Amino acid sequence: MNGVIKKINKLKSVYADFSEEELKNKTEEFLSSINNKKNNYKKLLPNMLAVFNEALLRGLGISLFDNQIESALLMNKGLVVQTSAGEGKSFSVLAAAYLSYMLNGKVHIAEADEFLLQREFNKAQRIFKLLGLNVGVIVAKDSVEYEEINKTDSYNCDIVFVNLVETAFDFMKKKVDLSNIGLVIDDIDRILAKKEPEIVVLINEQKSDYDKMPLVEFVKNYKSFSGTGSFLLKNSNFFKKVLSKKTILVKDNIKSVKIEINDDISRTKTDKYDKILDEVLEIHKYRCPIIVGVPYANDLSEITSRFEKKGLNFSVVNGLNINKDAFETSQAGRLNQVTIICKENGVDIPTGGDSFYLALSTYKSFNINKEPALEDSQWRDAYGLAKKTAEVEKQEVESLGGIYSIVTEHSDMDDYFKSLSARRGEAGSVKFFVSLQDDSMKNINIDRFLALINKFNLNEGIILNNTLVSTLLIKYATLVNSIKDRLVK
Repeated sequence: MNGVIKKINKLKSVYADFSEEELKNKTEEFLSSINNKKNNYKKLLPNMLAVFNEALLRGLGISLFDNQIESALLMNKGLVVQTSAGEGKSFSVLAAAYLSYMLNGKVHIAEADEFLLQREFNKAQRIFKLLGLNVGVIVAKDSVEYEEINKTDSYNCDIVFVNLVETAFDFMKKKVDLSNIGLVIDDIDRILAKKEPEIVVLINEQKSDYDKMPLVEFVKNYKSFSGTGSFLLKNSNFFKKVLSKKTILVKDNIKSVKIEINDDISRTKTDKYDKILDEVLEIHKYRCPIIVGVPYANDLSEITSRFEKKGLNFSVVNGLNINKDAFETSQAGRLNQVTIICKENGVDIPTGGDSFYLALSTYKSFNINKEPALEDSQWRDAYGLAKKTAEVEKQEVESLGGIYSIVTEHSDMDDYFKSLSARRGEAGSVKFFVSLQDDSMKNINIDRFLALINKFNLNEGIILNNTLVSTLLIKYATLVNSIKDRLVK
């Protein structure tokens, strides 16, 4: 693998001097060579990825890192790949799709939600246009763009971004043939490893004849499929047993330096909420960006009401408005920001804020219904200014210790909340606040533990937050909950 990656990096400079026409023609040249002799595919892999990289560089100003190249190559082998949040999975997906196109002729790319679908579709058009390929999109039926899209035209495109549920409906209604199409799934853990309803289609209205298919079975109708995500290893048995896919971990481009602070444990939820408020107010004094991860709705109202009473400015990411959520998430790493996140999404959180989204917000304020184009001087000016702003803020945020993440309770979203700070080797910290009244603690006998503390007249606060005691409590609660979940299943 390392040898192939080295070849690709050496070839990057070869295509830098190509004209747009020469670069575009490479796709047809590759296809012609592969069609003449299938063995040529493996030999051409380094060149194909180097050409894709040049298109990526020209279209978005980004060059692939070694771990992104490795991810693309592994997905090209049909594997499921885990990379940390913030490591640029979406670019690996696009690279893997280009390689898949060379073998299958057409490729579908699945995204976890409608916002990501539209975002990646718009991004991909800039890249694949330079490679002579056209890009389509299939959105969900309840999407505002649904009526504007001609499905036949979209499915006829070389690369198609799909809402997997919508495409499953079309497949079951025999509107699309997948037997010669490759599939690459971004955030495969969010799409397949979580409980999804069966796709139910009315086949014959007069006879009330229905057909059903689980999403995990649907993807097997593609000629080939692979995917990537950030939290796959905990579901590796699922991918192996249900999908016959091996899960591979790809190392970060730069090693994480995240500081994971010991959990703070309170006796009651009220005490916990008060401590969270105090912590946020103290950290906020220094203008350090703060993310508060709230996995449960009942915690949200308690947290927001306390913040409002103190006159604290904050944003809430709750899944109700995907465009607003995307912008708020992308700017959560800026100075002075306090962002409450309740809903998982695939938007990156760079330290100092995301310059692209900041520029887009500025651009859209002048051009409400217009998408920015690379040649648009107004867009270039907005992006240039946003980039400078982000770079200045990044330096200051890093000097403050990076993004500070607070999580209000342990849940199945722990890994996601931990990933919100200290991405790409940047500074950052995360701290969980827990109470003995939390749902995650309800399955262990807390009363006996507290009785023991009272018996020896020990200071409850000191004992609960003793490093050894708090660690053992959380580990024990996690173990008990895990056993209970398995028994329920």
